[in-house]
Amino acid sequence: MKRIVLIVVLLLTNIVFAQKNRQENDVDKIKDSLELSNSKKVTNHYNVRKERKLGVNAVLGGESIIASVSIDYFVTSTLNIGIGFGLIGGYVGAKYHFRGNIDDLKWTPYIGVSGIRVAGIMGGDSKSGVYFPAGIQYIGNKGFSFSIEAAALSIINRDDEPPVWGAVKIGYHFKP
Repeated sequence: MKRIVLIVVLLLTNIVFAQKNRQENDVDKIKDSLELSNSKKVTNHYNVRKERKLGVNAVLGGESIIASVSIDYFVTSTLNIGIGFGLIGGYVGAKYHFRGNIDDLKWTPYIGVSGIRVAGIMGGDSKSGVYFPAGIQYIGNKGFSFSIEAAALSIINRDDEPPVWGAVKIGYHFKP
């Protein structure tokens, strides 16, 4: 399972780099740069992380272990903060999106950190911990978002925890 998650993350990262290279070689951008006219240029630059800052997500896996809902907000086009509540826990954290400041880029790789609180199961005590995700996120121009991540998970005073975890998130990002 770990290998499958790693392969998926690597393949999606490759998509991000291919998307950027395609944009850099775009014939329309070359024509615009060679244009000598003084007329006002129309640009199609659109940074979805600047335009659609607030997101709502359904999460399978992730910080609350089983399933959760989360709200996130792009403070800048590269810094995203979020909070979520799930079946057995809650969390708050931040993610840094590499290349999130590049216009017209839908896929961005990210890393982050979240503080988590997992409720006791079967009368056990609640536990705190830390979740360190690394993943890739897609946000479309109309707001649909999808991300997949692998993460290191550490829950204090709990021996039965898996050291590697992950999540799949599907959501929507709104315009302010």
